[in-house]
Parts: sequence; C-alpha cells; structure tokens
Amino acid sequence: MTQQPVDDIEIVAALFQLARSGAIYTKEVLLIEAKKLFPDVPEERLLDCRRQLGERLKGSDYLGYSDEYDRQRRRKAS
Repeated sequence: MTQQPVDDIEIVAALFQLARSGAIYTKEVLLIEAKKLFPDVPEERLLDCRRQLGERLKGSDYLGYSDEYDRQRRRKAS
C-alpha cells in the first residue's frame, strides 16, 4: 500500500493540535514532535509549516494581543 502525500494544511493542523494539547511549550519541541509524526517530510517543509501556523495564529488574534506585542517589541528595540 502506497502512502498518500501529506498537504501542508494537514501538517499545520497537526502542529496546532500539538500546540493546543498544552504539552508543548517551545518551538523546538514542536519541531521534534512534528518530525515524529511526519518522518518522511523534510525538515525545511516542517519549519515552513510551523511558520505558517505562527502566521495564522497571529493573523487570527481577534483580541489584539499581537498588536500590543509588536508595539512593545518596537519600544524595546528603540
């Protein structure tokens, strides 16, 4: 039986599920767990999917916390 190729959105959804489980607190651990779930997927693609997840989460921030975070980062950099 041949294995079906995995779409990026499926990887992003699995990463989201891992992150929401509460057991993963760092992006490094998320990548390690992603490698366990998808051993045939290249690391560069897993990194890209992790980036996509971050962008989706930041883009869907309806309370505006990401905007406040960006403002604080700009103040610290100045």
